[in-house]
Amino acid sequence: MVADLLADPAYRRAAADVVPERFRVAGGETLPTFVAVDFGLVRLGDRLEARLVELQAFPSLYGYQMMLGETSRDLWGLEHVSPFPADVDRADYLKTVGAAITGGHDPAEVVLMEIDPADDLEHQAIDLPFDYRDDLDVEWTGGPDWFYRVSKFSIPFLRHPWVPRTYFLHEIAQLPDDREHWLLKPLFSYAGGGILFAPTDADIAKIPADRRHLYVLQERVAFTPVIETPFGATQAEIRLMLVREGDGHRLMMPLVRLGRGKMMGVDHNKGLTWVGASAAMMNGNAPHFEIVNAQAPRGLTTGNLSTRRGP
Repeated sequence: MVADLLADPAYRRAAADVVPERFRVAGGETLPTFVAVDFGLVRLGDRLEARLVELQAFPSLYGYQMMLGETSRDLWGLEHVSPFPADVDRADYLKTVGAAITGGHDPAEVVLMEIDPADDLEHQAIDLPFDYRDDLDVEWTGGPDWFYRVSKFSIPFLRHPWVPRTYFLHEIAQLPDDREHWLLKPLFSYAGGGILFAPTDADIAKIPADRRHLYVLQERVAFTPVIETPFGATQAEIRLMLVREGDGHRLMMPLVRLGRGKMMGVDHNKGLTWVGASAAMMNGNAPHFEIVNAQAPRGLTTGNLSTRRGP
């Protein structure tokens, strides 16, 4: 999915246009260094399948997740499994992720920059002491422009059985009748902020016409509670954490989020137990990914939503 998007010139032009002016990084990355792809698990008969939730080009928990996975394995005596995919070991992980972060520079000259992490930079209107658009003597990795380019904005361009139907709000000619099966999502929000379940005509009418291109209407995916815990069945979401390697991206580690609330994330699971961050453990010889309909067509779908997409 990521490769198809990034190889599509029309998509690249459209994605560049959605980057706010202040985040158009001078001398930025030609390809995103970090990509995270989130899938929710659903049960269909006797098998589990994944459904795309979101894809995002930003640095995820590449340091913390390795520590969490290794610590969990050691404390529980799970020597026969690994938090790494089959073709990755600890040394390979540190080398590949480390090279992505340092870019071949002395680590002493590399800054891990988090500006006011307790707040949303945009919503808080934080005044930066520099401008991303300036011709600064730096190299960026995980720059903020890619947060916009690969995001919920990407999902309407994807065609795959595991991708829920998703449409830009301003391109919908007729809204669906079965509104209870749909979500209204702002394109660039954090931790599920602003998402509306079963949006009504009144909800949609509140969005000004000149801002509707910043929203999508997405088919709701009902995650199946697939993991039994002492406090009840729990839903699971798997994030695949990718790192750029050459002209492509390589899966370096998955992480798992557990939840029993309406959505994943801390804000939607308050007061619940057996929820939150976890690790995926794999038998080194077992993991594999099955590619389905890899050549399915891309492109936006507009018009009456009663017409389903092709395969």
